[in-house]
Amino acid sequence: MLPGDFERVQHGMRASDAWGFYLRRKDGWTRLIARGSGGAVGHVTFDMPHFVREQKMMRGIRDRAEQMRRDQVHAFVRYGYQGEQQIPAVSSKIAENASPSALAVGR
Repeated sequence: MLPGDFERVQHGMRASDAWGFYLRRKDGWTRLIARGSGGAVGHVTFDMPHFVREQKMMRGIRDRAEQMRRDQVHAFVRYGYQGEQQIPAVSSKIAENASPSALAVGR
């Protein structure tokens, strides 16, 4: 939060700028939605470069999340469960975060 916005919020007024990230789950998928508003929004000199930067950021987040999921599935398929003992770290995260139906390729 900008210092000026902090002062306004402390006095019960609204902030001039806002930027929020929201996660929405639907049909086994999760969408990350970014929303922003503020003083410069609506000006082409701000909006165009900001759009390009934000798209690059969102694609980077998506790529890292998908790669992490592929690594988890690969470790599960390769090592699976070893009796009562799971492979360290990766399989325990799989067991915590994924149901068997979610282990389908591309999910």
